[in-house]
Amino acid sequence: MELLIQKSDYAKYRINKGGLSISNKFKKFLSWRTSTGRNMMDIAKIDQRIRLGAKLLSNYKDVLIIGTKFDEKYSKKFAELMGFKFLSKFRCGMLSNPEYKGYLEPEIIFVTNTELLRNAISEAELVGLPVIGYCNTDSNLSCIDYIIPINTTSEKALAVAFWLIAKECLNKKITLEEFLE
Repeated sequence: MELLIQKSDYAKYRINKGGLSISNKFKKFLSWRTSTGRNMMDIAKIDQRIRLGAKLLSNYKDVLIIGTKFDEKYSKKFAELMGFKFLSKFRCGMLSNPEYKGYLEPEIIFVTNTELLRNAISEAELVGLPVIGYCNTDSNLSCIDYIIPINTTSEKALAVAFWLIAKECLNKKITLEEFLE
C-alpha cells in the first residue's frame, strides 16, 4: 500500500522519532534503535494507524479533541476543520459529573498527549468512552483504546499527523502549507 506521504517526509518531520525508553505494549510499533539508544517507530505502521484512526473518527459525530498548550495551535485547527469540540484545559468532572457547568457528553475523545492528559483518559474510562491517543515510545498506554504512534515532542510532527487525518477524513485536497498557516 502506498504511504499517505513520502517516507522521507515522515522522517523530515520526525514523526517516527521516539524516546529513549519504551513501554512493552509499544514494541510492536518500533522499527529500529539508533546507536545513541533512541527508538525509531515503523513508518508503515504509523501510516496505517493514521489511516485507520481517520476511518474510526469518521464514524463519530460528537468527537472531543483534548490538547495541551504545546499542541494547541494545530489540535484546535484540526478540531475546527473537522467540526469537533476542542479543549485545551481539561477539568475533572467534565465527562463524569452532569451537574458540572462545563459537562460534556462526547461519543469518543482524542487526546494529544497520554501523559499530560491522564485525568481525561481516566475519566473517559470511568464513563465508558473510547479513547484515541497520540502515543510516543515511552507513553502510558493504559486505557487507550486506539494508539496512533507518533513523536509527541515535536509540534511539526503533531501538525503533520493532524493534517493527514483531516485529509483522510474529509477526502479534501488540503495542503500541508494551508494547514500550517
